[in-house]
Amino acid sequence: MRSNKLLRGFILLGLLFVCMQNMQAQALNTATIRETVEFWKVLENPIQIGAGNDPWINFNMPFTFSYDNQNITSIYIYGNGWIRFNAVGNPSGLSTPNFAGNTNTIYWYGKDLFTEGSLSYKVEGSAPFRVLTVQQLGARYITDQTGATFDTQIKFYETTNEIQIIYGNASGIGGGGVNGWLGFVGSVTTRYINIQPRQPEIASLLYYNPGNPNNQTWLTKNVVQFFPVGRCFTLSTSARIADIYPNSSTILTTGSVYTGENHPHVRISRAAGQPEVKIRYTINGPVGNSKLIYTALDSPFVTASDKVYPNPQPLGNLIRVNMPYAKDLAGVLETGALDLTNITNTPSGIYNIQAVLENATTGVALHTVNSQFTIAFPNDVAIMSLE
Repeated sequence: MRSNKLLRGFILLGLLFVCMQNMQAQALNTATIRETVEFWKVLENPIQIGAGNDPWINFNMPFTFSYDNQNITSIYIYGNGWIRFNAVGNPSGLSTPNFAGNTNTIYWYGKDLFTEGSLSYKVEGSAPFRVLTVQQLGARYITDQTGATFDTQIKFYETTNEIQIIYGNASGIGGGGVNGWLGFVGSVTTRYINIQPRQPEIASLLYYNPGNPNNQTWLTKNVVQFFPVGRCFTLSTSARIADIYPNSSTILTTGSVYTGENHPHVRISRAAGQPEVKIRYTINGPVGNSKLIYTALDSPFVTASDKVYPNPQPLGNLIRVNMPYAKDLAGVLETGALDLTNITNTPSGIYNIQAVLENATTGVALHTVNSQFTIAFPNDVAIMSLE
């Protein structure tokens, strides 16, 4: 009987440890910022909050959501370019808090704004993958009369706890000579991420506190040129696949073995404190046939697991992880290279590639990336190069 009690005690301690590890993985200072350009689409029939000077609203969070190790129960949305969780802020533009002036805040501008269009919100999708979108259209600094405005959407994702800040038209950023903030503040004001945007093809500068604190305003007139429609900044508390190879710009030829720089790989963004990961990586095709030609393996045996455990684990942004071993028609078991010498009789065409990132402990899928690339006969490539 005593041994059963001890066993239950160890199980409870183990569960507590897992819960603590999961909570740590959701802390703001272990989160990553993923930068993309997304398709911009204005909400259809959203719930209107208001327009003009200082519109705002608060309501209960429509689904379970975690932010910086906290359960978020309520959200306060302010037309001056900021949001606060679980506590009211001052809606007046004259009292908009400086960056890191209030806890649990998100800034997409955070200055005294006037909303020419509308401030609204909408919940879309079905549990457990609903999305709450806050939308501000036609924002400008209150004294800016140039006619330039900017549009923003802030999206909250159920289950993944991701937050996206997406800009549509950005011409009004820096209007009136007043710059804005872009970033996230945690459960204490000394924990934040302040973002300095740069060109879309160059990673933005991220100021983490603790670490490298900086609370300057970086949304200036100078960065408008860096904001194509759909410029997106995603706060993610789990690791993500940042790139996959081969990809849509890749043309490979039959009769060749691809390794070295062209070795099948992914790039992972993962912060310290986030759960360890495994990767599933497959290639099939051509489209219409979908025959599996490549499966990455964790060890050099055809019966090995198809979940690759990188060792060492990727740490940082855009960390390259080569597939170490592989099987199937185009997989080289000993090296993981992509061998197209065995499929010369297979029609050239478009092939599908998929990478799935999983929590190494729980097996929960964290991120899936699908892409396509082209396999062509050498003569076809030669003809294309002449055209």
